[in-house]
Amino acid sequence: MNGSSESAVSDRNGAFLERIRRALAHDLRTPLGTIANYAAILEYHGDAKPADVRVFAGRIRQSAVRAAVMLQHMTDALVLSERQPSEATTDPAGLIRALISEMAVHARFPARGEEPPSRLPVDSDLLAFTWRAFLAVNAEAAGDSALDLDIEIGDTDDPITLDLWVGARPPETPARVGSTKFFESTVEVNQPESCFALALAEELIRLRGGEMGLWGRPGQASSLRVSFPARR
Repeated sequence: MNGSSESAVSDRNGAFLERIRRALAHDLRTPLGTIANYAAILEYHGDAKPADVRVFAGRIRQSAVRAAVMLQHMTDALVLSERQPSEATTDPAGLIRALISEMAVHARFPARGEEPPSRLPVDSDLLAFTWRAFLAVNAEAAGDSALDLDIEIGDTDDPITLDLWVGARPPETPARVGSTKFFESTVEVNQPESCFALALAEELIRLRGGEMGLWGRPGQASSLRVSFPARR
């Protein structure tokens, strides 16, 4: 590995670790702060009505679950960042069906497109982490509506590009945005854990020398594109 390649890898490592640091210093403070605030209310307001106590207890429970899920996402991301990418090939259609079943997502696949190739040289664990987060964002925004899912594979082998589509595709190739810009349209999403996981996935893909781009609005028409450099 030459000096420029080593520098690029070091920069990507630093960006990923900075994202983890921000998560520990900021993202987790929101649910933990909520727990502390409502616990203080219960502690120092002995005359609280039973109905109010139940509300506060519910919010404490919700925030505790949220913090636990976010910590699990960080743990999974750190494990992925530390190990070498899997050398095995991935079956995209099989993976998306497994995630639909695991998450109990109401979805149709393939809805409009065709079955993608059965084997691609991409890391199935990283792809599963990324697609799981994207499906969670869309499933929450869609509510009781079914998700129409399709997978499209790029025409070139380097980089290897996979598009996961939700709903109808636009007539022209859409402009892609990063996770921060995409989340500005997630007003329907009340639980930020899936957005948090998707932001971690974006950093993990960059760490592997790839790219992630998003388009659309969750639960309606949206898509996620991941590109990985070909294995050498």
